[in-house]
Order: sequence, then C-alpha cells, then structure tokens
Amino acid sequence: MSFQDGEQVSVKRLRRVLDFAEKLGAFESPQSIGGELNVEKKRTHSADLAQSWDGVKNRGTYTFCFFFIELIPSSDWQGRASDSHQEKMRDAFHDLVEAKVKEYDGRIWMWNEWGGVVLFPFDGESCPAVELGMRMLLNRVILSLEGGPFHGILEYRMAFHIGSSQYKTRGQTGDIISDDVNFIFHLGKKKAAPGALYLSDSVYEILNPRQRSLFEEDGSFEGHASFKMSSPFIV
Repeated sequence: MSFQDGEQVSVKRLRRVLDFAEKLGAFESPQSIGGELNVEKKRTHSADLAQSWDGVKNRGTYTFCFFFIELIPSSDWQGRASDSHQEKMRDAFHDLVEAKVKEYDGRIWMWNEWGGVVLFPFDGESCPAVELGMRMLLNRVILSLEGGPFHGILEYRMAFHIGSSQYKTRGQTGDIISDDVNFIFHLGKKKAAPGALYLSDSVYEILNPRQRSLFEEDGSFEGHASFKMSSPFIV
C-alpha cells in the first residue's frame, strides 16, 4: 500500500493493536503467568544446545531457533524505483532486521536480495525471539513510518522453526546440508503470507499459554503442523 497525499494512519487503529497485545499478555514471560509450563515437548533435539553465542563454535552442529523474514517488494516499487533506489530499500530493510534481531541475541545468517534466515541460540526450553516476530507483525505500520526509503507500508513474510544445522559464519554457508534449513526457507517462501506470523509445531509447543492462544492451526506443511498468528488489522 502506498500513501496518497493527505493520507494518515489512524491512531485509533494503532491503539487497537496495542490493546490487543496488552489484553492477552502475549509478551509476558512464562514465570509471570503462574510458574512452570506444563507443555508436552513432542520432539527431542539431538544436536548440541547453546545458551548463547559463546557456546557456538564454527563448523559445530547445533539446534537453533530459525527465523525467516523477507520483504515483499510491491509492483509499485518495482515499476517506479530505479535500481539504485531499490538497492537502498534492500539495504535499509537488512539494517532494520539486523537491529531488531540483535535485541534478542540473533544474527543474520543467510541473506539474499530481500531477506533470509536469522539464527538464535536455543537452550532447549524457549525461543524468546518469537516475541520479536509478534512485535514486527503488530508494529508493521510504525516500522514503515520510522524512516528509511520506503514508499508505503512494508509487507514481509515471517516464519519460525526449531531445528539443527552445522554452523558456519555468514558468507561461508554455501555447502551446508540441513533438512531444517531447507524447511525454514520453504516455510517462509511457500507457506508464509504477509500480514501473519507462522510457526512450525517445534516452536508452537514451547510457547507460553497466552502466546499460544494468539495462534491458530493452519494445516500441515512438509511433515510439520503449522500455526498462524494473523494481524488484528489490515492496512
């Protein structure tokens, strides 16, 4: 969606988003809602776990929380923007994602023109970065207006999955073979649609109950149940 002269984003609409999140307590920790979670974990993780990046060594194999995010360039952008301006938009979106994921100890790992996969260390118990996905979904309008060379409201695909892969530093990942890496790319590119956040069952099962209440079942995909949180408003 592109802005027209005089068009404004309704404050009432933004307030609805904040009220939606606050009412459900989506961003509270598991401990804040009554102690330990009673969630059945359906899968075990054979690869090593790491509490932080300090425990991740180059060429080691680990279980990660994978986050796929990809900007969707509108036909308006592609039709009007010069190559140099599109490059500025790609760079601005990369920098936006990089700044946001750092707040959750994430690293951009594989990146193409408009998006890619971010890694978060996984301790076997939780993936706090799912909160980041929720915030990016609910704050999409605000992020679009905060700056950068974007002409309109950003549209992006987002998906999370927990799985294992050999770790190599960014730029050296071309020969990595991992079913889970393939899966997160497929989930993001083939299943995920703009205006929603998608999870595989491996992520959904470790959410706290209030977070899980925001997601609905969305069928199966390549052997995994998938779940979707839709934005409470559309622009």
